[in-house]
Amino acid sequence: PEDGVIIIKNPKTYAPVPGSSIDLNNLFNPNMNYNPNTGSFMASVGSSPNTITPSPDFLASPFGSVYNKLVSQNNSFLCLLDKYNPSKKLSLNLIYSEIQNNDIKNFDAQTTSTYINGVLSKVSIQFDPSKVITTITRDNLINTYERSEIGKATDIIHEALHAYSTANNIPTGANHNVFNEYRDLMISTLLEYNSDNKLGFTYNQINELAYKGTTNSTEFSTYIQTLANTNKTSYNTELANYDKRLSDLNWSLISTKTN
Repeated sequence: PEDGVIIIKNPKTYAPVPGSSIDLNNLFNPNMNYNPNTGSFMASVGSSPNTITPSPDFLASPFGSVYNKLVSQNNSFLCLLDKYNPSKKLSLNLIYSEIQNNDIKNFDAQTTSTYINGVLSKVSIQFDPSKVITTITRDNLINTYERSEIGKATDIIHEALHAYSTANNIPTGANHNVFNEYRDLMISTLLEYNSDNKLGFTYNQINELAYKGTTNSTEFSTYIQTLANTNKTSYNTELANYDKRLSDLNWSLISTKTN
């Protein structure tokens, strides 16, 4: 499609999202437009993301099935990837390997860019296998957790937003403040995934998942402070409560054994 006019690939009918005033049926109306300059959108792309190259290891990884669902059924996600369609001179690679950069070794994933003669030619998204499984020992029990399906989707969409902002020459910065401009897109992509796969999460849960990876941003700090003011608690109390809720959303228990 021409820039600025995005055509629906798979028109859908959505049930209401619990706790949300967002009408997904209206949001994905094929007669609405998308503005790539502001990040605002009202529809999604109709073209196939042919210049996106997931590695075999990535497709075989726990992220592979989630990615396949996103590219086959999620119109909002395809909207993010439109910069990488065959009419653009950009490519996007998805990799599943350990992150070697010591500055970000605690990160679940990273997005990097390749420039040729000063021109952006390739963006790579790397997911770290060591961050998919975690083990927690409490008393005499050893609990093993895997990143949940919605947690994996959140990681993929978050990094796709990095790729999207890179393709649009918008630096995200370490504090992720630029993500404030894309929160509606992040939330809507997660809402669509949640609805398509009947995961049953509420709008409030999706909203909190969308903050993952942006906890240094001004908007996140404002969100936590607002909770503290509303609940008459402290910022640190609400931050700890948020971390617990996010952990519950982000991880699924897969085994328990006695130490």
